[in-house]
Amino acid sequence: MTLGSVNCGQWGSVVDLNGGGKVTVTGGFSVVPSGGVVLFVNNGTTATLQGSTTNATGTSDGFKYDVVNGTLVLDNSSALTNNTSGAGLPQSLFVLGAATNLFYGAAYSQEFGVLTTNNNSYNAAVYLGDANNAGGGLSTAANLTNNVSDGDVTFTNSGVFTIGGQNTSGTNTYANPIILGWTANRGKSVTLVAAGGGEVDFTGGIRANGTDTTAGITVGDAAHGGTVKVRGTANTYAGPTTVSNGTLIVSGTIGNGAVNVANGTLLVSGTVGNGAVTIGNGATLAGGGVIGGAVASQSGGSVVPGKGASAAGTVLTINNGLTLSTGSTTTLAVSHNSQTNDRIACVAIVYGGTLNVTTIAGDAPLASGDTFQLFKANSSAFYSGSFSATNLPALSPGLVWSNSLGAGGNGTITVTGTVVSQQPVTISGGAISGGMFVISGTNGVPGQQYRILETTNAALAITNWTPVWTNVFGAGGSFSYTNTPGVNPAGFFLLVSP
Repeated sequence: MTLGSVNCGQWGSVVDLNGGGKVTVTGGFSVVPSGGVVLFVNNGTTATLQGSTTNATGTSDGFKYDVVNGTLVLDNSSALTNNTSGAGLPQSLFVLGAATNLFYGAAYSQEFGVLTTNNNSYNAAVYLGDANNAGGGLSTAANLTNNVSDGDVTFTNSGVFTIGGQNTSGTNTYANPIILGWTANRGKSVTLVAAGGGEVDFTGGIRANGTDTTAGITVGDAAHGGTVKVRGTANTYAGPTTVSNGTLIVSGTIGNGAVNVANGTLLVSGTVGNGAVTIGNGATLAGGGVIGGAVASQSGGSVVPGKGASAAGTVLTINNGLTLSTGSTTTLAVSHNSQTNDRIACVAIVYGGTLNVTTIAGDAPLASGDTFQLFKANSSAFYSGSFSATNLPALSPGLVWSNSLGAGGNGTITVTGTVVSQQPVTISGGAISGGMFVISGTNGVPGQQYRILETTNAALAITNWTPVWTNVFGAGGSFSYTNTPGVNPAGFFLLVSP
C-alpha cells in the first residue's frame, strides 16, 4: 500500500498503520499550525517513511513514533525533522510496546514514552534506509532525542527494541542521542544492527538515564551482520555490551559494563571501560585501542590486532590481564622493512592456544638480528603459561627462530643464524694451485661481506659449520679463498653472505 502526504490539523493527529502488510508513505507528515503527530505501527506492519515530518511553527510537543509490533523504516534524510528550522521542539520519541493512554490529557506532556500497559511484550524495529536508499547515508537531526523506556513503576517492558540500517552498502549516520530509560531507574536495552555489507554510525551517543546500571546494547541479530560503529564520548550507558553478529567498532568511548563477544568482531580503535571482555567461540577481538578490563579469549576465540597482511605496528593496550585459553588463536604481524610488529601490551598475560605470526605482503625477507616484541607485560613475573602451537614465518636457509615467549620471558621472538646468499655466484676456481687449494669466482655483490664456512660432515646444520674466512666481494663481485691442502682433507666448504 502507498500513501501520499499526511496533513494534520490544529491539535495534531493519530495515524495507525495496521494490518501486517507493507505501507509506504511517499510524502511527508505535517502539522498546521501546531500540534504533534502520533504514528502507530501495529500488528507486524512494515511502514516506510520516504518523506519528512515537519511543523510550521516549531512550538509543537514533537512527533511520537510508537512501534507497537512491527518495523518502521526511515528512508529519507529528513524523516525525523520535526520543523523547518530543525530546532525548538522538546523531543521526538520512539516508544516500544503497546501504549493505551499515553498521548492524551495531562499525561501527554509529562510521560514522554513511559509505557502504562500490562502488555508490553511486543517486538519493534526502527531502521534507517532500505532498498530505495541502499547506497547512501541517512543523517537525522541532531537536536532530537530518543528515549527507550522499560515501562512505568508498575509494568515492565519485555519487548526487544531494534534500531539500525537496512542499506547493504554505504553508511547510515544516526546523529540523535538514544537515552536508555525515561525514569531514572527503568532503562531498556537496545539492539543496534546493520545489514550485511552496510554500516550504521551512532554519533549522538547512547546514554544512561539516572541510576540505571542494567540497560546496555546488543549488536547484530540473526538477520543483520553488518558493521555498527559507536563514536564519541557520550556513550554513558552502564549495562553490558554484547556482540552477537557482525562487527562493532568502538572508535569513541564506552562505559564499564561487561563486554561479551559471542559471535562476530569487536574492533577497538577507541576506549573500552573497565568491564571484563570475553571473546567467545567464533568471535574476534581486533584493533589497536585501549581496554580497561581483563580480557579472556576462550576456546575458538581469536585475538587479531592490526591489519594482517597489509600492515604491522598496531598496539592493543589492555590495562589489566589477558588470558589466552587452550583452543584460542592469536595472530600478529611483523615487518623487516619497518622493523616493527603488532603488539599486545597488558599488565599480565597467560599464554595458551595457537600463536600465528605473519609477515607483510611485499616485505623484504627476515634477516638475522630481527627482533620483535609481540607481548609486553609489566615484568617478567607476569608472563605465564605456554602456547600449544607456535607458527612463525619461514626463514631463509641458515636462519632459525629463537623466542622468549614462555613463563618468565619477555614476549619477544628473534631471528638468529646465517643466511645463504640468494644471488647466484659464479665459481671459477676450486683446484690445486701452487700447492694451495683455491676457491674463487665472480658475480657477488661488490662491497658486501661474505664468509667461507667449513665442516667435515655436510649433514650438520649450517649453524654448526666452522667459519674460516671473512672478506668482502671486490669489484665486479670477485672473491677468492686459499686453503692449505691436507689440513682438513675431508672438508666441505660453503660460501654465505652476509
